This record gives sequence, C-alpha cells and structure tokens, in this order.
Amino acid sequence: MDSPTFSSDNGVPQSADGSSDNEEQEAATEFPEGSSSDSEELEGASSSDNEEQESAVEFLEGASDDILEIVRILMDNVFVEDDPQLTLQIVRNLMDGVAGLEKRVFNSTAEPGRDDGCRGCAICLEDFQDGVEVAVMACSGQHEFHSGCITNWLRRSNTCPMCRHAL
Repeated sequence: MDSPTFSSDNGVPQSADGSSDNEEQEAATEFPEGSSSDSEELEGASSSDNEEQESAVEFLEGASDDILEIVRILMDNVFVEDDPQLTLQIVRNLMDGVAGLEKRVFNSTAEPGRDDGCRGCAICLEDFQDGVEVAVMACSGQHEFHSGCITNWLRRSNTCPMCRHAL
C-alpha cells in the first residue's frame, strides 16, 4: 500500500516521512540489496585490518601508558591512508626514540662542575630535586628534562625543546 504523498515548498512530492520518491530511488540504486562484491571487499579489508591491528597490539604489549598515548595521537595524526605498513613503521620509529631516551636519577652533588648552568627542567621551569628521574635527550647538548615533561612535549613535537634537534 502506498503512503500518502504531500507536496513540499519546492513542489516535489514527498511521503509522510518527508522523503521524496527520488530520494528513495537514489538510495536503492546506490546501495542495491544483496550486493555481494561490496560485502566481500569489506570482509577482505576487515581481515587485513584485523591482522594489522593484532600486529600493532603485539608490538605495544608491555609499553607504558605514556607511550601508548603517544601512539594513539600519532595514529590519529600520522596515518598514511594508502600504506598502513608505512604508518606502523613511522609509529615504531617514533616510539623507539621516546623509549630510547636515557633516564637517570638527578643528584646535584654528582655533577658540581657542570658548565651549562642548567639545573632545572626547561619545560616546566622547575629546578631538579635530588632523587627525581630525568630524561636525557640524544641531542649534542644532552639536555635533561623531567621524564613526564619531555614525554608530554614529545607528544606534540619530535624536537628537543632547548636546541630543536630532531629526535
């Protein structure tokens, strides 16, 4: 049974739910029922995507929460649509850089003759306290930062905050 038809302001006949006959016909031609090629492509893509996701999960097992957050941000912003493997390689390289930062416990008496005059974190501008963990960048200046501060910094930039050396 046909639904009642109403005329809209533009003169196009519409059904009671507000859709026109043309809209229903366009929808039927765009998405024909029983289209097997579309569903087969989706199944193939999802299988490939699942394998890549499983590979990424295996790689990330055991990573810290900070690194996982960096990976989420990078996957959102660095995704190479045509090449998921390239995206994964970019993320792995950046993670290796963050995870590879040298970390040490700060001790003010251990380095009394330090010549750069830097006794604090240039990101939060607080002095280092004895016993706090600092991360040492791999730049020529071996710049030091609070581990949490540099992790947050590297979420937004891949350079040293002091000398702009690329990680």
